[in-house]
Formats: sequence, structure tokens, C-alpha cells
Amino acid sequence: MNNPELRDLVLGLAEGESRREVCPFCHGGRTRERSFQITREGGVAKYVCHRASCSSGGRRSYGGMSPTNSAPVRNPALDKYMGEYTQLTDKYREFLLGRFEITADLLHYYGVRQAADGRVLLPLLHYDGTRKGDSLRYYPELSPQSYRGSKSMIYRPLDEVPLAWYTLPAGSSLLLPDYRSDTLIIVEDQISAMKASRLVDSVALVGTNMSMPKLVEIGMRVAATPRYKRTLVLLDADATAQAARMVARVRSLLTNVSMRRLDCDIKDTPYAELPAVFN
Repeated sequence: MNNPELRDLVLGLAEGESRREVCPFCHGGRTRERSFQITREGGVAKYVCHRASCSSGGRRSYGGMSPTNSAPVRNPALDKYMGEYTQLTDKYREFLLGRFEITADLLHYYGVRQAADGRVLLPLLHYDGTRKGDSLRYYPELSPQSYRGSKSMIYRPLDEVPLAWYTLPAGSSLLLPDYRSDTLIIVEDQISAMKASRLVDSVALVGTNMSMPKLVEIGMRVAATPRYKRTLVLLDADATAQAARMVARVRSLLTNVSMRRLDCDIKDTPYAELPAVFN
């Protein structure tokens, strides 16, 4: 695999996971468009760029693994993020508040940090709030010169399911008056899940793929939480087709599951409009 950016993307994928990123071949053109779709299935990474001027595509097997061998083999460095990180600076807090309405106290509660290379570190959390790994996200507005790798990377032990739960305890001052304790939402990204958690319990797929391990973990949590009366699948506006397929799969294990078509991503929807989305 001669393209180092493609290799980073491949090694950062969990089995059954899909991502949409900036193409490592054409680099998304002048607008850095996220036109590159990559999926890992059965030890093989399948990818395609949807930009007409590029259309790169192909398959890559993982090092030390044949295409028919699904035993996961990957870089051990991806088990845990070993880089340096600090508390968020005012610049980062103000950016996340201004762009997504995520307050400093919510960021602190969920342990969001600032990596030394300029990326935002978002912990992957178990339902009980313990940390299973980290996702690092690059925002060019925050560090336009300091980082040139993949836009997002996941670090977690291989036996940990790449889900991130965002729930606040009963009575928390962070909960908004319209909070619904009877609802669990499934969203694509951690920022959306974190933002929504002030109104509903949330789980982020960290991608658009609903693998069987993810489905089982969500199903077990719903079964263990009697107050959950319904589950909503709310993916980004450009992933409605994936959401429809996901609902069909989730219904094989859960009852009272539905999908809401989004005109605007959860993370980009003002808080004042979110109660109507969840009702």
C-alpha cells in the first residue's frame, strides 16, 4: 500500500465500519470535499472517491491477513492514543460553543481534550461513562497548519465495540427542561450525540455502519433499561439511505424503532429546534 494516507485510513477502521473522508488521492479538490467512502469487511478495505474528476477506487487487504480471513490484524499503536493532550484552551471551547452550542461544562463532563497536534480528542465512552478509547478529530479552523493526517482516527482495544455513549445522570444541571428519559437516539457522530444528551440519551456509531457487535451492544442496553420506550435512528442528512437499512436491521433485535429524516444534522441544529426532532 504505497499511499500512506490510505494506509492510515485502512488501519483506523474496525471490522464492519464505514467512513466518509477527504480522498487521499485527490484530497477533495479546493474545498477539501469528503468524497471518499471506505469500508472494512472481512479483512478487506473497499474504497471509492465520488468526485467525478478523481473516481479512485479499489480494494486493499490488511497486512498479515488474506481477504478471506476475518481475524483482525492491525497496528497495535491504534489500541490506545499515546500522544500528549491538555485541557481545552479558550479558543477550542469558544469554537465548539459557537459552532455546535456545546458548553464548556458539557465538554468538561465528557472529558473532551485538546491533542498536542491540534486535533480535538473525544473519548469513546461506555454506557456507565468509563472510557474505552478515543476518537481524534481535526478541524482546520482550529489548527490549519499543525496537522496533515487523516481527518479522524479511532484508538481503542480491538475487543471494544466502536460505540460512544452519552448519557447524563438524573437530576444533572446539564439536562434541559425538555429532556426525555424514555428515548434513546442513535446518531452517526460523537458531537451530535454529546449535544443531544442534554435532551435524550444518545449513542454515536462513530460512522454510519451498524455492525453486529454494535447492534448487540445497543440491544443489550435497551433490554436492561426499562425506561427506554422507543429508539430513534437519526443519521446525518446525507446518510438517509443508510439509516433506512439500519432501521430494518435494528428491528430484528429491538421493538419500537423508527427513523426520522433530517433536514439538518443534529450537531448543526439549534437547541431550540431539537425537542421537535425528538418528540
